[in-house]
Amino acid sequence: IKPLKLKSEKVPAKKLLADYDCVAHVLVDTGVFHLSQPYSYLVPREFQDSLQAGMLVKVPFGRTSTEGVVLTRDSTTSIAGLKFIEDQVSFNPIITPSQGELFEQCAQRYGCSMWDIFRLAAPAFVKSIDQKFSQKASFSMSRTSSQIRRLAIEPKQGESLAHEIASIISEFQPRKTLIVVPDEKTLRKFVGSGFTMLSGESTKSKRYLDYLQANLSDEGIYVGLRSSIFLSLTPGDLLIIVDESDPNYYERHTPTYNVRDVALIRSQSLSTVFLGYTHSLEI
Repeated sequence: IKPLKLKSEKVPAKKLLADYDCVAHVLVDTGVFHLSQPYSYLVPREFQDSLQAGMLVKVPFGRTSTEGVVLTRDSTTSIAGLKFIEDQVSFNPIITPSQGELFEQCAQRYGCSMWDIFRLAAPAFVKSIDQKFSQKASFSMSRTSSQIRRLAIEPKQGESLAHEIASIISEFQPRKTLIVVPDEKTLRKFVGSGFTMLSGESTKSKRYLDYLQANLSDEGIYVGLRSSIFLSLTPGDLLIIVDESDPNYYERHTPTYNVRDVALIRSQSLSTVFLGYTHSLEI
């Protein structure tokens, strides 16, 4: 008979509350459609300086732990009954405040949760890339455009797509431009143009790095596929959709969004150009 051994109990370390903005409102991956609203959690003091809006965190939910994205932090919410955030997963914002507003609009439009939109908009998290990435996030929401325009333009015969779009950008003079194309074949037409391409054929790490660089920058010209329609843009930026009627713009998984539809939602706050030979009546 083996000798009996006492079972040691581990007492969890007591967490101290942050000195300021001690409550974080978090978009939680609940896995349940009707529990899609943000939940409030206490911010531990160890994360009070590093935790920003848009960052991934690990939070308790029910009897388990799950991922969440911090939407805002404040000190006005009552802390009674709130649980602490368990861990800070990312140290770079995955989404910006303008994206949070867009996700909410799309969730209402398609009858889904904001998390459903988030998982389609952002590529898979890569810890090694997040640790090395050092670009400072720019969340300027104050930029305004003197005139928000929505145009449908037919390409000129014989002119390259990259040159055509360069002319459009020159006319609008935006700080940041997002060009959405239907497939990799069209994307490759921009090789050598000087634009930053967000390819779906890149490795997991490269896709996440490209996303962070494009999403957190407030200037530059970026070309991407269907999911890039959710990339962070603010008033004064330009959105260009190439060949809006292409079937590749339809997402076949829940929430089955369409790029043209999301572009029309975004066109309420930023200039949008539809470049192609066939245009919808909404334009």
